[in-house]
Amino acid sequence: MAKSEDQRATELRSWPETRDGASDLSGTTLVGWGGRWDTGEDHLRNASYHRSAAAQLDADYREACGTRQLADVRVSPLVRYGVGGQATANGTVILLAPTAGPPARLLEDLRCHRAWMMLEHTDMEQCPLDLPGLRVTARGDDAGIELTLTVENPKLLLELRERAARDLEAASHGQH
Repeated sequence: MAKSEDQRATELRSWPETRDGASDLSGTTLVGWGGRWDTGEDHLRNASYHRSAAAQLDADYREACGTRQLADVRVSPLVRYGVGGQATANGTVILLAPTAGPPARLLEDLRCHRAWMMLEHTDMEQCPLDLPGLRVTARGDDAGIELTLTVENPKLLLELRERAARDLEAASHGQH
């Protein structure tokens, strides 16, 4: 996005000529009204904003994932370890294989996967980890891990369940 904003700023600075009395290639006098809605400076500001946001996403990824292998980060732990689930009053419970745990590590893996999704062009809009106001808790032992996903907004409840079901479907087909 920053590169696109830089290009637009350059275009606006170079063509068309905006000074009153300037002419185009045909000799027609161009008359401006003295202002622009879309200035090069606006685009340069936007480019700076996008660079700053990208740097923050990169820093968040490095903090969440450290030196983990990309192959481990790309696949959601929900898809990698999911074995089942069920709806709850305000969300869903996902059952994961014991190899997903311990719970603290699983939560770190989920945080890392989400940070990676923020950097990459992924199907993030299909992932339950991308819902606003999502709360995640994990508990378990050697028999398995139970991950509880809840949302504050009741309007997102069905969406959460559908997204979790898609991840569990992918898990059942070994799509990791």
